[in-house]
Amino acid sequence: MSICRIWISFVLLWFGLRAHAADFEGFGATVGGDRSPVVTVTSLEDSGPGTLREALQAGRRRVVFKQGGVITLKKALIIKGPNVTADGEGAAGLVLRGAPDVILRHLRVRDSADDNIRIIGKCRRVVIDHCSSTHAGDGALDITHDYKNPADRPAEITISWCLIGDTKKAMLIGGADKVSLHHNLFLGNEQRSPQLHDVRGFDLRNNVIDRWGIYGTRVRAGSTGNIVNNWFGLSTNKKLPELALILEGQTGDNPNAAAGLVHASGNLSITKINLDRLSTAPNPAAAPRVAVSPVAQLRAILNKSAGARPLDKVDQAILTAH
Repeated sequence: MSICRIWISFVLLWFGLRAHAADFEGFGATVGGDRSPVVTVTSLEDSGPGTLREALQAGRRRVVFKQGGVITLKKALIIKGPNVTADGEGAAGLVLRGAPDVILRHLRVRDSADDNIRIIGKCRRVVIDHCSSTHAGDGALDITHDYKNPADRPAEITISWCLIGDTKKAMLIGGADKVSLHHNLFLGNEQRSPQLHDVRGFDLRNNVIDRWGIYGTRVRAGSTGNIVNNWFGLSTNKKLPELALILEGQTGDNPNAAAGLVHASGNLSITKINLDRLSTAPNPAAAPRVAVSPVAQLRAILNKSAGARPLDKVDQAILTAH
């Protein structure tokens, strides 16, 4: 039986706010369920009346929580309906399958036996904002086409101001279109921070990738987009500093796995390696505007703001590990 736990410890300020699409940046900007009726979670049980599982059974709703505590899930939560916002702080195994206009914010997701969060199939206009996803059995946050129907591809997705850490395979984005990742902390992941495989239009901007193991960020299989103004730290394997960023096809790899046109500029590596030399496109691809922070200050800025706030002891330990 797959068990994962949801920690809920709220910042009540967030429950009084109604976000608008303009509050989010990137391809996925949406109002989600913020203009929909409020549904309150009153039970910390896995299922039944008043539970989070029951609250997510339909769309057009803004889900908030009455109390903090721990929810132990026996199976994944699946969001299928449109216009849903889940707003709080906690951890869960969440699946978005073909769901449009969804916002997940201020959730702490941890300890799933599989993916912590999975966006799959014809999802449109999805925002994952200020969430923490750590200690996943597989991916901390994966965005993929429907494996049974590969033509069903997620599109217009934003992942912003999240903490993604201490996971073997942090984030696979495979068979997706128009994906923005900005102001995220990728910390202590062995690989896939993120891996972009057959992504038609991505914008990786103002992220921190640090303490990676096998490699940091990897682009392959015809993926096209931008890698701009990111901060790359150290590998836990000091013999592999040059693998902070990999664009396949430039080093004799399988040509069928080669990346497409990728623009890289303004990236900073503390190992002094020039990662922008990997760029294969002189000009950036079209993408929605994202307000950027100075790259040299980025780590300090994200340390204070990214992830589900306030950070709990587990997230704090990931943030401060060396």
